[in-house]
Amino acid sequence: MTHLKTKVADKTFKRYVMAMIHLVPAFQDQPAQVKGQEVRAYIQNRLKVAKPATVNKEIALMGGMYNFAQRELEWEILNPWKGRTVTTNNE
Repeated sequence: MTHLKTKVADKTFKRYVMAMIHLVPAFQDQPAQVKGQEVRAYIQNRLKVAKPATVNKEIALMGGMYNFAQRELEWEILNPWKGRTVTTNNE
């Protein structure tokens, strides 16, 4: 994450770190093999303790990581986070 730190604002970096505290334990074993069902279960469980906006930020972070892996690392994987959002009261 230190490389990322040079590219984003401090507040954004802290948000990424906080998101990873929840995401890593849930998906660390085989990130390339995560399926939509697992993503849906994660989202449902997170919504029990986190606000929808927080969950949306986590979804965006994970989706971006999969996009990076596809584009830059040339991983041939599907992005199970793509197109997912949680409706918030503000929408």
